[in-house]
Amino acid sequence: MAIAAIASLGVLALTTSVLASPGARNHAAHSHGEAAGAGGGGGAGHTHGTPAAESGGGGEGHNHGTPAVNDKGFSLLHNGQHEHTTMIHHLDDPTSAELARQLAITRDIARQIPTVAAAQAAGYNRVGPYFPGIGAHFMREYTPLTTNPDGVIDDVDLRNPFMLIFNGTSLSSRITGFMYYSTSPVEPAGFVGRNDTWHYHEDICFKYGNGAIDIPYGLDHSATPAQCAKVGGNILPRTGYMLHVWSVPGFEMTINYGGVFGEANPKLACGDGSYYMLPLDEWAQHPLNVCKAQ
Repeated sequence: MAIAAIASLGVLALTTSVLASPGARNHAAHSHGEAAGAGGGGGAGHTHGTPAAESGGGGEGHNHGTPAVNDKGFSLLHNGQHEHTTMIHHLDDPTSAELARQLAITRDIARQIPTVAAAQAAGYNRVGPYFPGIGAHFMREYTPLTTNPDGVIDDVDLRNPFMLIFNGTSLSSRITGFMYYSTSPVEPAGFVGRNDTWHYHEDICFKYGNGAIDIPYGLDHSATPAQCAKVGGNILPRTGYMLHVWSVPGFEMTINYGGVFGEANPKLACGDGSYYMLPLDEWAQHPLNVCKAQ
């Protein structure tokens, strides 16, 4: 597993030499023909889209803010790096039909690998803890490892997502979505249409152990070499482009949270229904779950 994990992370590390150097930290701005909104906290602006056919929305460039209610910490998950709005791009009928076909392929995978137990039997192993909003990620330790160098999602890519996302780390935890990954030097063309917003992360600390890859400081926190060395890890300077796809029945998202391509999913909460996480300096001691209420 260690050899396979090193090879897998080596693929990620190699992308750092070919990615264009962006002006924004931690996440790439959208480049599907629309300008990204200004992000808070000095981070990149992020515009989250959802297909009009799924959202019921029509028209170009509608912005939908998150409801002004107690979100139990959900809005804190983005760590000041994202614009909390949703931009919907209207898709014509042929494009909507093709996107529906693509998403149907992802749902076939969910039927084939419904639980963590099934994922492990298929060669997937945990990468990081369960995070509220983005779940628990599992990556296949052997080929095919789909890194999508051309940035276009075809049917082969669809059937081989880089990671599967579950609502926990126990064997019975259910699949909720997928993470696709690209080593393209520019933001991928990705799925059909213009509603998929890809992002990347910088200075990620990772370590190997117990048949898994731990991420002691998470993905939205850039770690220093000293911090990473303290927990016995290694720094990945920059990942390739990533995209979450929430197409599994029961875990779809509304337009207020980014729709099928939203980054964080409100249906992936902590044990008490909140999204509050442990202090960052405690994450290394909790490799399976960083929720305050576990």
